Order: sequence, then C-alpha cells, then structure tokens
Amino acid sequence: MPVINLPSGETFEVPYEGSDRTPLRGPRASCPSARGRDRRVPGRGEPDRRGLGQGPAAARHRKFFEEDPVRGNIAELAFGCNDRAVVTGNVLEDEKAGFHWAFGRSDHLGGTVGVDAFRSPATVVHQDIVYAKGSPISISRADLIAADGRRTTVIQDGAYVLW
Repeated sequence: MPVINLPSGETFEVPYEGSDRTPLRGPRASCPSARGRDRRVPGRGEPDRRGLGQGPAAARHRKFFEEDPVRGNIAELAFGCNDRAVVTGNVLEDEKAGFHWAFGRSDHLGGTVGVDAFRSPATVVHQDIVYAKGSPISISRADLIAADGRRTTVIQDGAYVLW
C-alpha cells in the first residue's frame, strides 16, 4: 500500500481495475475487492437497483451513476493514519481520521481509470466517502485478506485494532 502525507496522512490501495485501460463492467462491487472480481458501486447495473436503497437520496445517487457509469469505479480503499485528525466536514482532513473509500477516477493514485474513461470532462469525479469516528456513517469491521487467505483485522467495532 502506498503511504502519503505521513505523519498526518493515510495509507491507500487502488483496487485492481483490470489489465488494460478499460474499466471493468458489472453489477456489483466487491469492497474490499479481490483480483478477478468487479469493483463497482453497489447497485449499479442491477435491474431494480436496490443496492443504493430507496427514497430521494437513493434516486439522486442512481441518476448520478447512470449519467456516467465510470463514476461507479471503486477507485481507492484507504486508512487514515493520524490519530489526532478529527472529522470536520473537510474531506482532506476527514480522510486522515479513519477508513475511507472513493469512487470514480483513480489514475492520479496509480490506477487505470482516468479522465479519458469518462463520457466527458464534465462527468469526471473522484469522491471520498469517510467512515471515521465522528462521521455520520461508520464501519464495524475491516479485514485485509492476503493472497493465501490469511486475514488481518484492521478495524473492529469501528476502531483501529492495529496501533
């Protein structure tokens, strides 16, 4: 995993996006992902699109991803490395406080999905979603799974366990 901005930064990984510059296609995400499986925002491509939920916010998100399906690329999985960072509403600070992932463009992080993969420059996005303490959403558990199947728990009950 690359490490940036230490001691105030994060460690991140760009999920495997295929062997060429064409984003993978398919109905569901695998987040965290494993080589050989599709990495897309859940719900994209499903006939009933239940993966994004119901209601007005879900409808806005479905429309957003349908406008340019490449937006649904899972571009980053990351762990903030600053135990003093707090969630303030500024994503550049928030992402340093804990787990986050991003969808959309990934080439600026070493991935294969760049501006040219999107329908137009107006639909290009890289959006981080933060699950750190103090965010309105949280993560109960995060495991890293090695190629040989070994698991290492990084987050348990919303807190880092590897300090």
